[in-house]
Amino acid sequence: MEKNGKIDKVYPYKVVVVGNEPLRTGMALAGIKEGYPIEQMNEVLKREDIGMIMVEDESILRRKYENSTKPMFVFLPKIGEKLKEEESLRRLIKRAIGVDLLKNGEESKEQEHERV
Repeated sequence: MEKNGKIDKVYPYKVVVVGNEPLRTGMALAGIKEGYPIEQMNEVLKREDIGMIMVEDESILRRKYENSTKPMFVFLPKIGEKLKEEESLRRLIKRAIGVDLLKNGEESKEQEHERV
């Protein structure tokens, strides 16, 4: 995958989201620009350039794909579902992709709280 004219050797695979429109829109705001409706899952799975699929947590999907490593699946709580206090969506995204997308150079309150 090219990035600014150079080969991205760190993680050459795409991260995509598969799910309903509100989920795709929310993830686009968080930086995951490529999203597909759930009906296109089979087409997405055929692509060799995708390394991670973020999808709304459905027990059928979880049982089928939870042990997949290429692509890797990240199961997100359903929109409106109450998260455990320690599992904010921000933390789920950070755990999934290893980057705090909302961090703007300052230590977040969440990280500050974790140090205490």
